[in-house]
Amino acid sequence: MAVMPEGYREFLKELAQTLKDSKVLWNEPMSRHTSFRIGGPADLLVIPRSVEDTGRVFVECRRSGVPCYVMGNGTNLLVRDGGIRGAVLKLSPDLDGIVPTGETVLEVGAGTLLSELLDTACELELSGLEFAVGIPGSVGGAVAMNAGAYDGEIASLVSRVKVLDQEGRVFWLDRDELSFSYRESIFQHRNDLLVLGAELRMAKGKKENIRHQMEEYARRRQEKQPLDLPSAGSAFRRPPGGYVGPLVERAGLKGFSVGGARVSPKHAGFIVNTGGASARDVLQLMDVIVRRVYEVSGVILQPEIVVLGEDELPQ
Repeated sequence: MAVMPEGYREFLKELAQTLKDSKVLWNEPMSRHTSFRIGGPADLLVIPRSVEDTGRVFVECRRSGVPCYVMGNGTNLLVRDGGIRGAVLKLSPDLDGIVPTGETVLEVGAGTLLSELLDTACELELSGLEFAVGIPGSVGGAVAMNAGAYDGEIASLVSRVKVLDQEGRVFWLDRDELSFSYRESIFQHRNDLLVLGAELRMAKGKKENIRHQMEEYARRRQEKQPLDLPSAGSAFRRPPGGYVGPLVERAGLKGFSVGGARVSPKHAGFIVNTGGASARDVLQLMDVIVRRVYEVSGVILQPEIVVLGEDELPQ
């Protein structure tokens, strides 16, 4: 259980009163904000519509010692059943948006959905992001975890990233400062930085070719991935020299369930919510997978899902 500063709830109430351009939700079930459809309540969830409010929440929480968790579209997130103590800052698509700043350069707000960015890039005849079709997350989340698919990753397009630090300063970090690697970036290890946006350098293409490639990737996703049930995408990171799905199958766990959480019969690299799954169900299932795969194949799987929150509600 997280140890919270004395009087932190009063601090959150006072903070909320200073937010002039935000949606403020108290005791908000995080199951409404994650693709898994799982998660207990956040003490305070703020959806800011301005950089000013975003900065105010982030900075004031840091100064007070109250946890502030930043999220995008919640597509790789599992919130425990006891919910989240402190504040959750959910960056919305309304924050900044998409601005062309050169013939092949786009400046994109962190809350922008990848689906919106793909459609805009296609209309502008800009190529390079087609691999991301069907990834349901936001640009900020994609940059933070270096999202990718089909041998592509967003790091290949990022030239710099706009950040906010815990002192309230806004500045750019160049690509060589971002420590990109497979599903990794500096932002997974620096909770004092908040991604506000990214500059992407793309390539000129033809709209019909871009659209055709997007449709092909979408078809492949539909065929291979369990898109009909709530999940958080790939449950584990791809290990060196192999793939998660075949390892889980070899361990005899395809279709295996714990409560409402199930290893997808369609793709064993996914855990799906078959209805009413708890975070405890998912975490217990992940533990079984890690143990069995190691016993059978000698491979230690690492989670790709981000886990936040408390096991139980406060008394």
